[in-house]
Amino acid sequence: MLSYKDSVPLYFSFIPSRHLRRGLAWAHALSAALAVALIWLEPWSGVLLPMLLVSYVFYYRSLARRCRLHRDGADNWLWQEADQLQRVVNVLPETVLLPWLVLLHLREETGRRRVFLVVPDSLAEEDFRILRLALRVSR
Repeated sequence: MLSYKDSVPLYFSFIPSRHLRRGLAWAHALSAALAVALIWLEPWSGVLLPMLLVSYVFYYRSLARRCRLHRDGADNWLWQEADQLQRVVNVLPETVLLPWLVLLHLREETGRRRVFLVVPDSLAEEDFRILRLALRVSR
């Protein structure tokens, strides 16, 4: 008898989330406004502005990554970022599954751990639901 795990392979191609980018921009803008306001009280707080800019650029680029997650019929998960080769990963039990987000905790065969945030606008609506179901069943 076939189970859900023995079903067809699944492919998920993640796109950058507009909501996460917008939240990131607001958080950094508010932090920069606070740093500018603090310059009047403590002149050294101006040092925070370049650090906030570097932080924004780093996180903006990390949110712009295009990634793929693939599950073959044998319940092996494969992870691919941009133009890199696919790597076999294990989905760790720390993975968080909520109706409005998935926080994927992955471990590569080399032992390297990855954490990837998936929100509903990173995938098609049906794909987000299928991802959550596949992860729940594979636990």
